[in-house]
Amino acid sequence: TSTIQDDIKTVDFNLACKVTFSEFPIFHPYPGTELGEYCKEKKMFNSSYDSLHMSYMHISPLTSFTAEDKVIQQNLGELATVVVAFPFLRNIILKHMIYWPHNFLFFLLYYLVKAYLVTFKIYPFRYNLKTLYQMAVKSIRLEKFKHSNESMKRKN
Repeated sequence: TSTIQDDIKTVDFNLACKVTFSEFPIFHPYPGTELGEYCKEKKMFNSSYDSLHMSYMHISPLTSFTAEDKVIQQNLGELATVVVAFPFLRNIILKHMIYWPHNFLFFLLYYLVKAYLVTFKIYPFRYNLKTLYQMAVKSIRLEKFKHSNESMKRKN
């Protein structure tokens, strides 16, 4: 039941706290959780858990949001991490870019900022070029999948 303005306030809260790294996942009503049951009760979710994407960064499965809201949420999920890392971009991103059609540039900005922060601020180890390359290849494949429309079928 949150709004885009609620989500922007969350980004601003992260800015006020001066956090080094943050992510802004999109809620998915996982089975057996209190919020998952709430969404089913309120008919905000069609109860098809098999249709859920494996990633919390994928488009919202809730029926309570418009298609336009879902695109804005997806843009916020990627671009808010950029805003927190580079606060001077706040106004251009939160007042304009989140309302643009979703595109590869948003994913690329998110990925580069996340990779930089995790590698050099969160886990600052010395890496050789071969290790950095291997980590980059693996992580970009995973992040690309998490942000794609591909889905993983559950195995019984």
